[in-house]
Amino acid sequence: MGMRVEPSRNSEPKLLPRNRLGLIEVFAGIGSVARGFSENGVYETLLLNDIDPHAKAVYLSHAGPDAKYVDMDIRQLRYGAISKHVDGNNVIGLLGCPPCQGFSEAGPRQESDPRNRLVNSYFRLIDQMQPNFFVMENVERLLQYKAFQKKLQSARAQYNVWTGVLNSALYGVPQTRTRAIVIGYHRDTGVIPTLPLPTHLGCVPVFDYGSQKFVDPSTKEGIISLGLLGDVRVDWSNELPAYLLSHGKKLNKLVTLQDALGDLPEAVEGGEPQSYKNEGSAYAKILRKGASHAFDHEPWNHRPETIRRLKDIPEGGVLLGDGVRGRSRRYFSQAYSKLHRDGISRTITTNFHNPGSGRFLHYDKVRTLTLREAARLQGIPDSVRFNIVKTDAERLIGNAFPQPLARVISDHISKQLGHAGAIE
Repeated sequence: MGMRVEPSRNSEPKLLPRNRLGLIEVFAGIGSVARGFSENGVYETLLLNDIDPHAKAVYLSHAGPDAKYVDMDIRQLRYGAISKHVDGNNVIGLLGCPPCQGFSEAGPRQESDPRNRLVNSYFRLIDQMQPNFFVMENVERLLQYKAFQKKLQSARAQYNVWTGVLNSALYGVPQTRTRAIVIGYHRDTGVIPTLPLPTHLGCVPVFDYGSQKFVDPSTKEGIISLGLLGDVRVDWSNELPAYLLSHGKKLNKLVTLQDALGDLPEAVEGGEPQSYKNEGSAYAKILRKGASHAFDHEPWNHRPETIRRLKDIPEGGVLLGDGVRGRSRRYFSQAYSKLHRDGISRTITTNFHNPGSGRFLHYDKVRTLTLREAARLQGIPDSVRFNIVKTDAERLIGNAFPQPLARVISDHISKQLGHAGAIE
């Protein structure tokens, strides 16, 4: 099933290439979720929507002129407009990552924040379109809000729903980005959504920033210290923790900073394209497909006094030593901190150029991450270029959904719903 769009009287519905199944992504940003879903060859992106014209420009420069991207407020986006834009094709899935600032730990977390009501628009589209499935992502705290719970309960009348918290590092992303995921299958499918099983953990030691030691990620201690499950007060008999302990050693090893960035050339002023310096890891090779050089790889303009403060920070270390206590110690535990080549990145935010806003210092350079490096840590292909103001690009990268995780969720859904078998 899916949203059936009536063709005009004088035309026949258009078929997608190879009869692929149509998707719409709202709150799309640069389209990382849609790209991840399209990678498995089952789904085709019909339409993207976001209010940000910069996001639209970046997406269209990569996807080509035939791609459809409507830059308008979702509160004004209606079923009729969607029907017009998808040209009679069948919409099988709705994807969306509503703004999370009103729920985020980094903000005031006010339930009355007007941005929180944008979630209502997402559920309105689900109700109007009745897609075969939907996927929504947000910060963990969203699951605790009564208003969201009420909307979700209403959706359960027509959809079987799975909710959970996933860490991107467990799905092949070099970043411990933890997010709430909601997957809904229409009750007419007769399928109950389940946990998308992790693909990465392994037992190769990984540097832990807290203990300043290498830990085995496949052990309970390693999982906790690396923050792979978010809250350390976890029930180890639950499906995800139990799966990691029983199967973790057999999974692919975690992707580290060295895997993600080790092939990139020296960052240069002006951001001129540079040749890669080596063949790169398996992870890097995937992101390099379609790109001949590294673009958007320019250092930020740090002040001389900032450089002097940063130059003596050891790899994986912090500006202030262990003797700092209390409020300052908690603040500086991530601020002015350097990454480790054999570690994993912390969550990439929209302010990664600022060394005081998180652990964003390159592991062997006296600078913060470039646009291209941060994009690598989000799983954004090198072929996606950011020909816009750097601070706008920084915001779009920080707000993006890790593309490798989207691909895993796509594979999981297509197998559960039997979509992969429908492709000729």
